[in-house]
This record gives sequence, structure tokens and C-alpha cells, in this order.
Amino acid sequence: MIKYISGEIDFREFLSIIEASRFKSLIEEYKKENGKEYSVELYQQYKKILEKDWRKLDAFYRVFNILNVEQFKKDVKESQEYPEIFYDEDIRTSILKEQNFKCKLCKKDITEENSNLHHVDYDKKNCQTKNLVFLCFHCHGKTNSKRDFWKSVLLES
Repeated sequence: MIKYISGEIDFREFLSIIEASRFKSLIEEYKKENGKEYSVELYQQYKKILEKDWRKLDAFYRVFNILNVEQFKKDVKESQEYPEIFYDEDIRTSILKEQNFKCKLCKKDITEENSNLHHVDYDKKNCQTKNLVFLCFHCHGKTNSKRDFWKSVLLES
């Protein structure tokens, strides 16, 4: 427990509030750089985190002014339709092998379970192997903003 002016607060709750604040900053930066009213892409990127942390989900909805949550969920579901080749295990494994099981950006060791398959040109319909790279969760999160910059970095590497 941490003592503060008006009482005590649970340390885990305190850390959770700090993390939600940091996450809110990240999504505000994304909104500013991409000028979108809401971002299905950003939601999908952080879906696991958002679904288990209501503070971050609440921050996400507030930053993007999502008033109609049911419509937003419908938009998310419709946007998740990748071509079947995106899910092909042989192709995914061959991309990971080609990258020596390392993140394309930071070169840390990765597996399919602790990484994301990323579209270099940000076109989810373009699933040619030359357009797909595996990134660790941290690096994949960075690529949601400054897309032109990351696209050029990934094309050069």
C-alpha cells in the first residue's frame, strides 16, 4: 500500500493507472499523426491488452470519441478479413525462417506466438511474401505511427 494525502492506494492499482495513462498518450499520438477519428488498426494491434484492461479500453474509446461501441465492434470484425494466404502456416513458417526467427527491426529472438506478421505497405490485402515481415510486439506497436518512415525502413532492411 502507498500512503498519499487522502488515504491509501493499492500499488498494483497505482501501476495500472500509470500504464493506462501511458497507453492514452500512445493512442493520442497515433490519432494526431494519422488524423483518424478512430482506428480499427490500432485496436487490432492492442486487442489483447484492451480486452483485459478496462482502463486502457476506456482511454481508447475516449481518445477516438467512440460513442457507438457496437458499430465500432462491427467495423473491427469486418476489417479482420485477411486473404487466406495470410494464415497459411507454411508461408508464415518460411517467413520466420528467412528472418532467422528474429524481429525484422530489433533483431530479438521471436516465435510466431510472441510476434505479429506485419504488412510492410500497410495494405492488408497485399499478402505477397515480400510484403510480409514478422515483428516483435514492441516493434509492431511502433509501426502504427509514422507509417511512411517505417515502410521505408522495412523496405531497406
